Amino acid sequence: MRTARSGTNHTLTDRTVATLKPQVGRRVARADGDVPGLAIRVNPGGRKTWTLTYRIGRRQRRWTIGTYPIISLASARKKSRLALTQLDAGIDPADRKRTDREQEIFNSLASAYLRHAKLKKRSWAQDELLMRSVLLPAWKHRPVKDITRRDVKELLSAIVERSKPVMANRVQALISTVFNYALREEWVDTGNPAALIEKQPEVSRERVLTDDELRAL
Repeated sequence: MRTARSGTNHTLTDRTVATLKPQVGRRVARADGDVPGLAIRVNPGGRKTWTLTYRIGRRQRRWTIGTYPIISLASARKKSRLALTQLDAGIDPADRKRTDREQEIFNSLASAYLRHAKLKKRSWAQDELLMRSVLLPAWKHRPVKDITRRDVKELLSAIVERSKPVMANRVQALISTVFNYALREEWVDTGNPAALIEKQPEVSRERVLTDDELRAL
């Protein structure tokens, strides 16, 4: 996929970033004239990602800072300036991010995902209830990279054993969504642990819990 780049580095503004439009069949990249190497990239689907391009010796590298609007222009500049300062001390920000992510626990991923969901999903409240009632009690302090397909299947099996196959399917869908987010945001480098797990057959008379019932649970 080709990337269309602006010819001149103009200083980005909040309005410029907010109104930057995607283009069919190619990514759009708009560099910031304020911080060297900082750019906002827009894929054809409209997703906006902050990146910092820099050199380590003769190698050019690109560090993915995060997505807009979760990370604002001001925050992206602050993170970029800090990364450039670290480069002067011999610290590669991409390697540092990878090391930090390996130590992150699921609670941190859950918080980041919910911030994202509140901006992008109308059903974020349901995600939050399932997260707090099911996923966090099971995995809150687990390193994200250590959560496996077996962990997912064991959690879903425990829900099914309580005669809640519909709930198990909702939880499975949320796990899949959270880990797709984790892959996009580079929390993990491998596949989604909820992928290819068969859904439970749903009996028509089974009722999904209401928000109040989920809170009670």
